[in-house]
Amino acid sequence: MPTKLTEAQGATEARPSVTDNRAAKIMRMRELVGYRLRGQLDELMQSFSVDSEMYMGGGTQFSSISGRYQGRAEIREKMESMQDLFTQITLEVVDLLVEGDDVAIRWKCKPRNQPAEPKGWLEGMTVVKFRDDLVTYYGNYVDTAALQKLFEWR
Repeated sequence: MPTKLTEAQGATEARPSVTDNRAAKIMRMRELVGYRLRGQLDELMQSFSVDSEMYMGGGTQFSSISGRYQGRAEIREKMESMQDLFTQITLEVVDLLVEGDDVAIRWKCKPRNQPAEPKGWLEGMTVVKFRDDLVTYYGNYVDTAALQKLFEWR
């Protein structure tokens, strides 16, 4: 499945820090994002703890992806249902923030068939919490009404 992931210049480069934790978390996130965008859900789910939680922000009246999901099986099922979305978008990582075992990814996306004009991009944030190098929480925050409009979902 072809997937395009672009990055703002320097967005995922390791910056100097007191420990190597930041660089390690950035490398781990790049690996996990790659699995997600390539549809490698088996590999991705091995990185989630058994009791992990996924939260997809927004109102369910605007988006079928919104809600809370518990455990690997439920999270995988929801991710499988969303996989088609990732074939339709260009996703750009804007910045990564690392605080201990928590990582926040600020990103923007647009439909692949749309020109790269600034007003066509939709911004969002993903928060990932780790415990023993496994994902315990995956939270995705985006304006689902704007997402619906951008992709012309009915």
